[in-house]
Amino acid sequence: MHEAWYNKACSYALQGNIEQLVENLQQAIKLSADKYREMAKTDLDFDDIWEDERFQALIK
Repeated sequence: MHEAWYNKACSYALQGNIEQLVENLQQAIKLSADKYREMAKTDLDFDDIWEDERFQALIK
């Protein structure tokens, strides 16, 4: 199930929907913190929102 949250976050990132991205990434991180924090740090889908404070807070 946690893969679905992460994949939805990626999809929302590509759409530029920051609110939904953060919500879904947060759910994925709750279920498997180390895995998804590390993945998000290098996932090109998140390039456009890398500087966003909410995104940075989630991956730290």
